[in-house]
Amino acid sequence: MFCDLVDSTGIAARLDAEEWRYLVGAYFDVASAAVTEVGGHVAKKLGDGLMALFGYPEAQENDAERAVRAALSIQRALAELNRQNEGAGKPAMAARIAIDTGPAVLDAGGEIFGDVPNIAARAQALAEPGAVVVTARVQRQVAGLFVAEDRAATNSKACRSR
Repeated sequence: MFCDLVDSTGIAARLDAEEWRYLVGAYFDVASAAVTEVGGHVAKKLGDGLMALFGYPEAQENDAERAVRAALSIQRALAELNRQNEGAGKPAMAARIAIDTGPAVLDAGGEIFGDVPNIAARAQALAEPGAVVVTARVQRQVAGLFVAEDRAATNSKACRSR
């Protein structure tokens, strides 16, 4: 799963460094909690992006389902964080999230090898703010568990809770 904030450069430009650090830290806190709550592993925090793995260190049959549940939870938590910050005049944040599945290798230094992280990163760039996009490979594994809308141009689906 790859999760990235929308227009982070623009938001950061309007804030001082301390305010930006607070906002990004709060986002990472809620996103990390959503991932670990369903047994995922936060592999990397990259600027304002987060790469999470499901099925690490051991694969489970419901890894794709847990990834989608975590992604939807991140979107809900971010909406709640925005509601809390609204009264303090802090800018709203939105995330794009994409999920792919397949084999990958995580080395001792935390580097992830395989197509999966690259596909997820490219797919999230095509997602609408606030959306969770899954590739066709993920959709086959979670069919019937979530409401999904076709995104034929990207060969992916956008998911939401049933």
